[in-house]
Amino acid sequence: MKRAMKGLAGAAVVASVVAACAGSGGVYSVGPESAGFRMEFDRLAGSGTIPTTVIGNPFAVEKPAFDAAVADAVHGQYIGPEATFDTKTGPETLVGGRIVFWFDPKFDPSIHKICADPATLGHAPEPGRVAVAMALCVGSTSKVQFAGTLDGVTGPTDKRFRQMLADTTWSLSSTRDPMMDSDQCTGSNC
Repeated sequence: MKRAMKGLAGAAVVASVVAACAGSGGVYSVGPESAGFRMEFDRLAGSGTIPTTVIGNPFAVEKPAFDAAVADAVHGQYIGPEATFDTKTGPETLVGGRIVFWFDPKFDPSIHKICADPATLGHAPEPGRVAVAMALCVGSTSKVQFAGTLDGVTGPTDKRFRQMLADTTWSLSSTRDPMMDSDQCTGSNC
């Protein structure tokens, strides 16, 4: 009987944590990771400009202003070479590497098409909640995908919204800094 009560108590704690997380949102991996995705990200950042596609706009602001807010929120939110997230890239980036932010995506099998032509991707806004799927794409192939959700966001300058984007971007970068002695530095600036 005591064992059953402990099991029920443990299940109640887990359920309350899951419910709390579901209500507030978070960032999580949604796709298989391809080997070398961090090296691909480092290659893009090393060029000084990271082509960035922003699909959708969950707020009542002009699309160019929203795209700029996304680029600003993720700037410098990774370990690696200093780079600018360029949201004014054209169709030629569908061939090379790029980062894709898809706001209010349809979370169905189409999520795996995140690297497709942006014009073919739909949106499914949910009142009171912002969702984003993010991928590192090379051509039409996703090297890795992350997603996040957040409730009660007021706009693109909301600190929680900016933090969610920073968290998804951080997930793309290396887990160690090759220029820090504490990480067994291998770079020339050690």
